[in-house]
Amino acid sequence: MSAEPGQVHDRSLSIVRKRGDADHLTVRARETVARAIAERISELSYANFKSSVDEDDRHDAYMQVWDAMYRFQEARLKPAEQ
Repeated sequence: MSAEPGQVHDRSLSIVRKRGDADHLTVRARETVARAIAERISELSYANFKSSVDEDDRHDAYMQVWDAMYRFQEARLKPAEQ
């Protein structure tokens, strides 16, 4: 099985992380990734994510992503115009 960045396989997920100039590819079992994500989610303690971001530039970047996804969702919910 090849391990292309971002590929999801039946039992594994490949992930690329940048460190300096180099890309590092790692392949982990899907269960391991799912468990790590679930653990991180269970540690969340804020009621409102957007309000939890202190850095203005990061907050603005998150708001741009939220706005783009909101517009995408709204467009998909609109009935097709004839």
